[in-house]
Amino acid sequence: MNLFSLLALFFILLLPINSLTAAQWAGEEWDRQNAEIDLLHREGKIEDAIKVAKSALDLAEEAVGTDNRDYLRSLENLGLLHQFNQEYGVAESLFN
Repeated sequence: MNLFSLLALFFILLLPINSLTAAQWAGEEWDRQNAEIDLLHREGKIEDAIKVAKSALDLAEEAVGTDNRDYLRSLENLGLLHQFNQEYGVAESLFN
């Protein structure tokens, strides 16, 4: 086997590990953001919680797509925060 073939094989075997690590990182970051949302909500910092919830929604969409339960949970969390903040039109648009 020549050097090029060995390098190609190395990168082919390494790519799934890198992708898995990126997906795991996204999941850990999403969990961290959701814990922060909960804390901000309990502290009454709804506007700050909404900002983090939007970021969590974007992260979930990028990491797992829109047909995943984590994305749907993020969407629900954002809608509930808007509802709690009496922004009913915004909340309704997220639930529809």
